[in-house]
Amino acid sequence: MYSKYSKRQHHCLWCLTPLDTHDFSFLIRHDYLCEEHQKILITPIKSIVIKDIKIMYYHEYTPKIASLLFRYKEHKDTPLAGCLFLPNIKSLKRWIHQRPIVIVPSTLDKTQQRGFIPLKTALSACGLECIEALKKDGSQDQKKKSKHLRQTTQFRFNCESVIPGSNIVLIDDVCTTGHSLLTCAKLLESYGYHVECCVFAIHSSWTNEYLV
Repeated sequence: MYSKYSKRQHHCLWCLTPLDTHDFSFLIRHDYLCEEHQKILITPIKSIVIKDIKIMYYHEYTPKIASLLFRYKEHKDTPLAGCLFLPNIKSLKRWIHQRPIVIVPSTLDKTQQRGFIPLKTALSACGLECIEALKKDGSQDQKKKSKHLRQTTQFRFNCESVIPGSNIVLIDDVCTTGHSLLTCAKLLESYGYHVECCVFAIHSSWTNEYLV
């Protein structure tokens, strides 16, 4: 499966700056981002362990990254899907190493409101398939909930989904409170899977506390 961004784009996916089409830089560089946003998005994958769960991540959750994700998910700017994992797809694929990918779900009403599944769309832009093995009940964003309500948010295993093998990569776009990601990881572990996580961005409070 080929990425829909495999052909040269005429404008940067993030800022719509025209890309230079009169040189051969596209042969060795990412031809869907301007130079400024290549510097932001192309970065080595990093790791952190939180509550015995290994989490790989690319970015800290800065205001620029937050703005990008908001445009993509809430403004439904779907071409921005190519800005998430695609700039680092080679390192991501090496790390995944053919393990099944499970995504952290949004609630049904949130998905219907957006009209698409951001994580699934972002992975599809990279030519990666995912398994929707989890369901989420409830409708409020985590940041709008009290601590008690965050703790009681219900995630369920979708018994109709078949996950081959015992090693799983659990992917989310951002880890802020950590509740959704860690809860889903523990739920999958309770079904006997070995889980490692990957997020596009992680809040600095986690890296400040856990990164050595």
